[in-house]
Amino acid sequence: MSRPIPASPTALLAAAALLPVAACDANGLRLLQNFDGGEVLESDLQDLDQADPPPGVQPMDGAEPFIGELGPTNNGSAYSGGATASFLGTGGPVCVVLDPQTVWRDDQTLSGGLDPAWEDHIYDDGDADLLVGLAAQYTGTPGEEMGSFESIYVDPLGVERRADLNLCLQPDRYGFPGGTAGRATPEWCTVDTTAGVTYLVAIRTISVPLDDNRLRFALALLEGECEDLGSVNECTLRGDADPQEGLDDVGGDLEAKLCGDEE
Repeated sequence: MSRPIPASPTALLAAAALLPVAACDANGLRLLQNFDGGEVLESDLQDLDQADPPPGVQPMDGAEPFIGELGPTNNGSAYSGGATASFLGTGGPVCVVLDPQTVWRDDQTLSGGLDPAWEDHIYDDGDADLLVGLAAQYTGTPGEEMGSFESIYVDPLGVERRADLNLCLQPDRYGFPGGTAGRATPEWCTVDTTAGVTYLVAIRTISVPLDDNRLRFALALLEGECEDLGSVNECTLRGDADPQEGLDDVGGDLEAKLCGDEE
């Protein structure tokens, strides 16, 4: 039995030209994190070493977190947003904790018909990934370009290899290193440091809250191991909630209620 002759590319293109074409008025820009009010915003990059005061390593008891705020990021390009902060090694372990903003109430919640006191819009929270490594091995430029701690080297056989030198190893759901926490969830890790050596914390913005395109976050650099904190959760670091989100009509701030500060 003879086999049919496959159609040529020219014939396929000609057939496609005869198909009806439906108009589409969807604007793909609305899917971008950095599209707001009819314009595409530049990714927000910050060097936290220029803050007053900048983040620094503190004793675990009584430590006050650094509170920052980041704008939108263009994750679809090579210029993503985020922030960096450096610190000197102590000669012992340093616990690094990052808590991105949880949005308790915003326009998305109210317009969706949800009860702002008890229900939440699950896609409006902030998300940022935490990386820590030697400052000398960071590939970006603080305040100008986000980077990573990945490097490429050539082995003795002439084959290019990629090495990930990120020291902030968080387990995934299967217990393997390389996990991230996700929206509105703290990320943390313990880094063993060498005294006097400069380390760098890199916060890569993944998403910003939908209500104002601003991502508040709390960051703490603590002497000791993160296990000494016990369970790290939303109440470990305070201050990442938007101060304009007070819920006076339902009796106070939901973050304070969640963490037991208010009855």
